[in-house]
Amino acid sequence: MSAPEAGRNIFVYYEPPKVEPKAPVTPTPTPTPTPPVLLANISPANVFAKTADFPLEISGDKITSQLRVVIDNTELPTRYIGPQQLSASVPASLIANPGNRQVMLRSADGKVYSNTLTLSVAEAPKPNYNYIGIIGTPHHIDTAILQDKNNKETLNVQRGDLLGGRFRVTSISEKEVVVVDSNLKIKHSLSMTTQGDRGNPLQRPTPRVDSEDDEP
Repeated sequence: MSAPEAGRNIFVYYEPPKVEPKAPVTPTPTPTPTPPVLLANISPANVFAKTADFPLEISGDKITSQLRVVIDNTELPTRYIGPQQLSASVPASLIANPGNRQVMLRSADGKVYSNTLTLSVAEAPKPNYNYIGIIGTPHHIDTAILQDKNNKETLNVQRGDLLGGRFRVTSISEKEVVVVDSNLKIKHSLSMTTQGDRGNPLQRPTPRVDSEDDEP
């Protein structure tokens, strides 16, 4: 006589073993090697954007004639003065816009280099005026009418006048007034506008003309 088949326990199921999560291992950071060349100082350290080429004086230590001045990865023609001094000419194109520039010394093969310093390029002062009108003859414009943005006062200027003790008027046309910063030699253009800062339309003055019917 055969034994009956044992019944299955339908409530028994497989439980996988719990795996404890491993704590992430943070690698020990490798210390940044000290640059073999010391860049101690740059002069000037602050310039205005849109100015002309200028000389940059470098001082430091362990400087050799193989090193070049590099600004934002652009290598500049460099003059070796001694083991603690270099100079380079910075072109106007590198400071055309405001912002910070990174300055360092580096050999052509990149094996010898220095720490970096920051050259700060600030936005140049701008004339704070609106160009709102002109007065003149049909063939020659004599006077530009400007509005001071601060106090909303108007003033008449001619070529050669100095605005705010700084901006020299060099050109007047129906489209714009051109002034040059007498300190930084930067040119600024003030385009003609018919809207004042207060939001009220400003009427353009009628140009002065010579009458053809002066005689009675």
